[in-house]
Amino acid sequence: MKNNDYQLSKQELREIKANRENFHSLPKHPIICVLDNLSNAYNIGVIIRLCEAFKIEKLYVCNKTRNLLLSKKVKKTALGTQKWLDIEHTTDTKKIINDLRNDGYTIIAVELTKKARQYNCIPLNAKVAYVFGNENYGLSQEVINCCDMAAFIPMYGMGNSLNVSTAAGIIIADAVLRLNCI
Repeated sequence: MKNNDYQLSKQELREIKANRENFHSLPKHPIICVLDNLSNAYNIGVIIRLCEAFKIEKLYVCNKTRNLLLSKKVKKTALGTQKWLDIEHTTDTKKIINDLRNDGYTIIAVELTKKARQYNCIPLNAKVAYVFGNENYGLSQEVINCCDMAAFIPMYGMGNSLNVSTAAGIIIADAVLRLNCI
């Protein structure tokens, strides 16, 4: 590395990014994330940071037992980014999926199923919603049946799955790059 290559300061980052006053009015990527029954506050916080970093349109946290968005662990992990992201808590994943479909979104379950296609081989339309499942059980068959298709991330090692926040990072980064809509 050259001597003039250095980490940007917070002030330098502020100068090259949108200002706080008009950030909410800037266009977002037409990508929705739906988290179905995630139980780990850390994962939710990481996904909030991820969705905000990629300027996605909205995040739905669907959890039947309690609103984990109120958790101190979520807030600590999200590092304040939740104030810049449109987030909604709900208890009904299927209703959200149906509402999104009626609004023109293609709904993609991120789950290994018999008909799943590799995530980066699925053609994306202008509006896409990804549904991510519980850390231990994935998505229920009922939720999978509500989706238009399923996507998987190929794994070449001996493990059978990735952490949900890692999977979300791969899927969302790919979608933003391929849609390249802003």
